[in-house]
Amino acid sequence: MARHVDAQAPLEVAAVTFCPIGVIRSEHWQPEKTPAQPVFAPACLGAVEIFPEYAAGLKDLAGCSHLYLIYHLDRAPQPQLIVKPSAGRALRAR
Repeated sequence: MARHVDAQAPLEVAAVTFCPIGVIRSEHWQPEKTPAQPVFAPACLGAVEIFPEYAAGLKDLAGCSHLYLIYHLDRAPQPQLIVKPSAGRALRAR
């Protein structure tokens, strides 16, 4: 049975906190030399390092077909909501 959703009801938004269980490392250290997409750096190696206290919880990953990594770019500059795309002329919202 479908439930009715009141689109006008006040939205309660709770904070979401992430706790890192490891780090992702790559060969890229300089933002201006880092490619925008992996396809532009096919030979670049990377690694996922899991903190030892979380390793036991991931011991059965070999039986999985997919793994999603949720990551935070801790060295990225503050985001800009309005930018000028490299292939465009007008300012656009991200």
